[in-house]
Amino acid sequence: MKWVAVPADLNDEFHPNIRWVPLPRDARNVLGGYVEMLERILTDCPACEHSSHPTHDRLFELQTMPYGEYLRTPEWQQARRAKLNQVGNQCRRCGGERNLHVHHLTYDHLGHEWLDELAVLCRMCHQQTHWERDDQWRRHRRRR
Repeated sequence: MKWVAVPADLNDEFHPNIRWVPLPRDARNVLGGYVEMLERILTDCPACEHSSHPTHDRLFELQTMPYGEYLRTPEWQQARRAKLNQVGNQCRRCGGERNLHVHHLTYDHLGHEWLDELAVLCRMCHQQTHWERDDQWRRHRRRR
């Protein structure tokens, strides 16, 4: 069984939920070129462009520590700096340059983040993003 990354929700620009899912051998035949394209994109580790690849033990340690503690690690600080530099230290939503946060769009690569899975937001836009997501979740739960 082969595993491929599939975006779960393409409409949500701040929480795309890219997940690795098993792809049965017969499905590979049906999807053909699409799977090969995904494999070419995903074989290189995008996070290694801005940081060295952690050992399996260190990655496990990073992924299992409390989130607040993780945010103080050198690995996160390096990823955070790389994302801020990539976007020129500006908020993705309002263009502000003060009180910048780096927001995880997904936690799939926690400990060795891909820069495409991070978004730079000012404090107010970051709060707004979480409020909108939480509000969306509350409305979804009411519909059930």
